[in-house]
Amino acid sequence: MLALNGSVRSVVVDRGEVHFLLAGARGCSRVAWSTWTGRSVSVRSSCDVARRTSDAGLSVRVDSRGMPVLVTPTRSLPLPTFARGATVADGIALVEATRPDGGVFAVRLRDGAFTYLGPDGRGFAPQITARGAVFHDGEDKSALRAGKTVAMFVPRPAIERRLALTTQPLVTGGKIESLSMDGLRVALAVRDRSGRCDRVLYWNVAWRPVQRITAPYGPTCAPIGATRLAAVGVGGFRAEWLARSAQGTRLIAGSPRCQEWVVDRLGNSRLAGLAGDGATLAFATTTGRSTTVSVVGSNWRADRIGRESGRSVALAADRNNIASLSQNGIADVWTRAGRSVARLRVGASRALALEGDRLAVLRAAQLAVYDVKTGSLVRTFAVPVGASGLDLQYGVAAFSVGRAAMVVDTATGRSAVVGHASRPLVGVQIEGPGLAYAWTTARSGVARFVPWLRIEAALRS
Repeated sequence: MLALNGSVRSVVVDRGEVHFLLAGARGCSRVAWSTWTGRSVSVRSSCDVARRTSDAGLSVRVDSRGMPVLVTPTRSLPLPTFARGATVADGIALVEATRPDGGVFAVRLRDGAFTYLGPDGRGFAPQITARGAVFHDGEDKSALRAGKTVAMFVPRPAIERRLALTTQPLVTGGKIESLSMDGLRVALAVRDRSGRCDRVLYWNVAWRPVQRITAPYGPTCAPIGATRLAAVGVGGFRAEWLARSAQGTRLIAGSPRCQEWVVDRLGNSRLAGLAGDGATLAFATTTGRSTTVSVVGSNWRADRIGRESGRSVALAADRNNIASLSQNGIADVWTRAGRSVARLRVGASRALALEGDRLAVLRAAQLAVYDVKTGSLVRTFAVPVGASGLDLQYGVAAFSVGRAAMVVDTATGRSAVVGHASRPLVGVQIEGPGLAYAWTTARSGVARFVPWLRIEAALRS
């Protein structure tokens, strides 16, 4: 790393040296930084900008499905996050991500594997050569406020090691009870081998290590006896989970910022479903013959948005909308504020997913897709008997069939198996970066991630 006093007006990478043109209070200077030795030399200079040769035929776009892609002269590559720019060298793209995943990502072109390198200070455009990557590190906020630009160089072997690490499966130290995914984050409810208190883990598929969300003591873990976590849902930075102990059954929500709040005490009710997407965290509880659908507000309190007769069997969320499926074959869609959007008669189904104006349901051996606006059936697809769970992203439906993770492209009708396991899957979730699935034994679980490039390749074959 190199701290530069001033703002960077241009960057030129020449083999093992990085040349910066800096603008400061006393004019401009040029700094030559050796990435071999770490030494730098600064000389006074004119403020004439040395223009960097642009990447011919390279652009970052959003395709017709809403997917961010890197377009090269020969191909289009799915990106793990929305981006403002990218550059490529020797089979690796360096991507400037936009919020909420703002940072610098390295993406391997041959298989779509990616890794997060660091926060983007945006003082200059990231660059990559055969030697490695150079970007403005935005981790030190005091440096940003002081007008300093901290440049970071990551050697190519270090990038390769990070890519190898993030493509490895995650092995947990306990049984996986539940899995949920939103964006880059996978939330896992994992059994405590000691029997005292289960835990919620955040697995960022672009970054290791895994982060524990629940505290060993607090609202989740009962002071006396064992606490079991039966379900988990994640939306953006927040998550929600169901905790059971001798003190009762509680729905708890929290985040990595050492926050845990009891959102609801279920009493005689049962949890019918959890769902999250972005800022939306939703849950459904069934009491007797009626179901209440609620969202977790920004104040960590439950806000009821809808009530329906019959028991709910599944819940889904997409941006600001929530869909609930009841056992009488009715699917209701509400906004996060509680306004009714649609009511669809979908028949006996056991799972549903929502994406924009498309609602998908899973039946005994059929996947059905409906238009939310009109309530009409768009298309049906045959799926294997025993398919369970359902998620939808960019028009691709994902579900599990025993030990296999399977996808169906609802635009083309093509299907493919994209993951295998040694045991029946705990769950399958598909998001913008790719697909996550998990399986488990009584003592340990395994979670895997499949990037979009591999999903597309499987559907083409």
